[in-house]
Amino acid sequence: MTSAEIAYLFRHALLRDAAYQLQLPGDRARLHGLAFAAIEDACGGRPAPLPPLDYVRAAAFAGHSTDAVAAELAGHARRAASPGLLPAERLYLRRAGEVAEAAYRHGAAAEAWLAFAGVSGGMEQAEAIRRASIAANSDGRAKDAEALLLRAIDAFRRAGAALQEGVAHNNLAATLYETGRGAEAEAEYRLAIGLLRASGEKSVEAVCLNGLASLCAGLGRIEEAERLYREALDLARAIGNSRVEGIILGNLANHLGATGRPSEGEAVIQEAMVLHKRTGNRRFEGLALLNIGTFRQEGGRSQEAIEIFESALAVFRETGDRRSAGATLANFAAALFSCGDRDGARRHLEQALAIHREVGNRRSEALTLGNLAILDGLAGRPAAAEDLFRRALALHRDLGNRRYEGFTWCDYAVFLTSPRRIPQARAAWASGVALLREVRDSGTLERKTEEMRKKCEQEGIERLDAEVES
Repeated sequence: MTSAEIAYLFRHALLRDAAYQLQLPGDRARLHGLAFAAIEDACGGRPAPLPPLDYVRAAAFAGHSTDAVAAELAGHARRAASPGLLPAERLYLRRAGEVAEAAYRHGAAAEAWLAFAGVSGGMEQAEAIRRASIAANSDGRAKDAEALLLRAIDAFRRAGAALQEGVAHNNLAATLYETGRGAEAEAEYRLAIGLLRASGEKSVEAVCLNGLASLCAGLGRIEEAERLYREALDLARAIGNSRVEGIILGNLANHLGATGRPSEGEAVIQEAMVLHKRTGNRRFEGLALLNIGTFRQEGGRSQEAIEIFESALAVFRETGDRRSAGATLANFAAALFSCGDRDGARRHLEQALAIHREVGNRRSEALTLGNLAILDGLAGRPAAAEDLFRRALALHRDLGNRRYEGFTWCDYAVFLTSPRRIPQARAAWASGVALLREVRDSGTLERKTEEMRKKCEQEGIERLDAEVES
């Protein structure tokens, strides 16, 4: 039954729209001009003009009393249809974009930056499109982000702005990698690095090297990944960029943990956390918490991990980071599973899978499918489990994700281990072990070996158990 309040609001909206349409276009424009002037005056008057929007000469954004109504003021200025209010429309659209971005309202930020681009030209227009792409990607719209970045790159190239073009290529590389296109992403990273080195922009060069290192690590190119992480870290420290240094340290910590050095990794992530707090990098504080929780989980401290994952989720909800929230939910599920809560683990995995698909995170989607397969196997649903394992493995293979493919093969082998499926289990195990050894993930191999030993004992399979130990 409809409440009186809802009925009133519905009728009020209809009456408001009808009254608005009854006004002649000229009268409507005049009323918008009056509304603009009244709101601007009531909110403290017009802020000072901002410097041109430019990545290279970006200035700190200072707040103003009109910021809470910046988008509304821009709308009234546009509808007033007065050439004299065009500078005000541009000013308030710019401020609306900055304010929404700072508040992690990614959808509103993308809308404001695109509107600003529509009333701008040249380098400001190109930079606004690039900023819109970042907001769209943070909002989980990777396809929109990619299309916007291609527009921005074309505009920077036509303007001969090599530095800005390099920044946009770096953004595109990150988007391509997130959506599972490793070869394309690598080409973009290398193109970006060349442009940035030629332009002398070392901060973004360090970020590019860090992204390329993560890509190499995912593809199993361990020595190259570590060399690139160290190169990026040295560069960030040489120029004194603590914010970028913290980001690189976070990825290096993951790499150390994945290559059998968890104690080194946890020390490095704690160092990164200090820098994130010092520089106010709230999103990366959340990522550091996610990494710390993962180290605790893999070290057998699941209850500690659960508490840390809860803190990480709170940060990602605050910052609107859906992609990282999905990754955290998946890791949270592993900790719940370790504590014996299979139902909670499944709920968290299903939530994670929905987010991965929403934001186009195919690597995490593959991981989550593998974890759901394990739960289905334990729940006595072998057909469903086998289907999920095969889908996860195909996706890992398609993405070139050798480390994750390796431990999914190991999980699949444990699932297959039974007297009637020894050949299939042996083949799956051999595939998994080979991949984990290739990427030097000794920690995961040790944990998976223990799981296989227990399964062999449970099934009474001596021969496979002996092969596992060898």
